[in-house]
Amino acid sequence: MTRRPTSARLATRARGFTILELLVAMSMFAILGIAVVSLLGQGLNLFTSGTADTTMQDRIQAALPSIREDFAAIQPVEAPEVLTPPAPEGVDIPVDPTLVVEGPRNRLIAGTFKPKDTGTEKPVDCVYVGFVRSNAREAEDPILRSAGATGDAAGVPLRSYDPAAVESGVTGDLLATGGTMEVVYVAIPDDPDRIGMLTVYRLFRAPVGGPGSLLEMVAGVPVNFDSIKKIRTAGRPVLEGVLHFGVTFRNLFATSWTDGQGAGKVLDGLPYVGHVWDSTRALNPAFAMSKGKDSLADVRDDVFPAMARIDLVLGIEGPYGFTRGETLLAAPLTVDDRKIVLGDIGPLFRPGPAERFLKVDGEWMSVNLEGADTVENRVTVVRGRRNTKAVKHKVDEPVYFGRPVSTDVALLYKDRYARR
Repeated sequence: MTRRPTSARLATRARGFTILELLVAMSMFAILGIAVVSLLGQGLNLFTSGTADTTMQDRIQAALPSIREDFAAIQPVEAPEVLTPPAPEGVDIPVDPTLVVEGPRNRLIAGTFKPKDTGTEKPVDCVYVGFVRSNAREAEDPILRSAGATGDAAGVPLRSYDPAAVESGVTGDLLATGGTMEVVYVAIPDDPDRIGMLTVYRLFRAPVGGPGSLLEMVAGVPVNFDSIKKIRTAGRPVLEGVLHFGVTFRNLFATSWTDGQGAGKVLDGLPYVGHVWDSTRALNPAFAMSKGKDSLADVRDDVFPAMARIDLVLGIEGPYGFTRGETLLAAPLTVDDRKIVLGDIGPLFRPGPAERFLKVDGEWMSVNLEGADTVENRVTVVRGRRNTKAVKHKVDEPVYFGRPVSTDVALLYKDRYARR
């Protein structure tokens, strides 16, 4: 006799999941989902970080080696074959500056100036360094190799070797360079709305000296690239998204980058470390080894550094270029404020040099991390660093940290021609 299932047994077999079981299952799926999303997010962050690092390395490798090569090839003026007897100890023999026909040539100049046409009310100090370098690759350049091939008899006016001549593609109508050329590096704000973000330009011209020389100085100001317009005409950009560009020199008697720093007026035989250089000792009166206008025509008195340090701080490029900082100001700043509040102070703790800097608009500040408040994102700063001035800042202004890069270049000639 077959037993029929009772209604109770049928009900037991048809029973579904309880609410508790559903909740447990949903919780497990939620935890697994969060774990998967977290892993994907970490992988995406690692990929983004790796891509950003690769891009940064590409930028560094695209610019720094060529800058180092230019500095390493600095060429001073040739000393005359027969030197006049040296002056007695403590006596300077004045040289008539009118004897210099072509103006300053084969020199090294460095300092800061304020461009006339930045398009902003705030004054901007732009760092520059200019020098004459040997042009060892002249034979490899098809334009330079055929320089002056037309000759004066053809009735074609010969031109200087500069960016316009290079980009014209016309060969044969250039003046011979004589194996040397003028080179200038200068960092300027290309966008007046973001004066804190700079572009490094490389200016060049040959032959050296004469009218239009990039190294011509008047009252310590480079007259032929003292505006944004002139810089864009005489040069081309080599590196964008730069937060800081600086060159520090040290002479033969300095044993470190702090020896002789800020010593003021110094004489031969004393250490000097500084951002200003004037190899003629006559063009820039702010130069610590300046000797006055009488030294301009005396190449025996020229001085060249033993070493140059090139400092760069590169901004981190975002999805829309170099538009925003790594964080924002969380509170406004007056000129006298020494504590600032940031939206995020995490980037300050990234690997890097012991001394940390941040940039708000066009002002650099150094940061003391010992007293950093990681809860309120508050840090103590020193205002107006790196040749900038303390100014007022509004809330939500971009704050930049950037990637610092530094390299030392040993120079060949040092102060070989300096008279002792």
